[in-house]
Amino acid sequence: MPPTLPASPKLTRCLLNFNRIPSPFECLRAGSKSFQVLSQCLQELDIQQNKLYDIPVELGAMRALTNLNVGHNYLEDIPHELGYLPGLKLCELGGNPIKTIRRRILEGPLAEILAELRRRGPPHELLGDVSDLFAEENPMDEKALCPDEGELKVMYRNAIGNGKLYLQQFFLDNVPAAIYEPGSMLAERLIKLDVSANFLTELPDALGTR
Repeated sequence: MPPTLPASPKLTRCLLNFNRIPSPFECLRAGSKSFQVLSQCLQELDIQQNKLYDIPVELGAMRALTNLNVGHNYLEDIPHELGYLPGLKLCELGGNPIKTIRRRILEGPLAEILAELRRRGPPHELLGDVSDLFAEENPMDEKALCPDEGELKVMYRNAIGNGKLYLQQFFLDNVPAAIYEPGSMLAERLIKLDVSANFLTELPDALGTR
């Protein structure tokens, strides 16, 4: 079959799980006829255990979507636009090496995952006005969003293995010393560091000389 979702106005369920598909989203380009059709009818999409490395932001404009399963792929990030889907009741993300959402949130209820996604950015422009659905949403406690020492240690261990450390939107006002202190294995192996959207006012000099 071609590597894309079938664009039929009667399609409500699409099960592509347990295959080797790298990306079935070619038809979801914003503004295309296929996108217009599927965004109004597709309710369930199961692409677990394939070869997905990313999800297009257009999936966040699939207004009819209620069930999404992208578990056990190779996703490192999830588009924040998914957090605004008004009818999304199930979103399976387990088994992916997601780095941009903290583990304790990923392992929590769906409502917290979606709230975290919404905190990272606005809805997709083609989704329409959904502001009334989230107008009374209570902001998450900043202290609850800050990683604790145990969580940071796990993230450091993972970063030593793969060289990537994601600390965006962690309400940091300084760069953790473990990233740049002399003799640190993390400092020696780190090849990618993301500390965007924090409260940093300066970077330590040692960060540039590690």
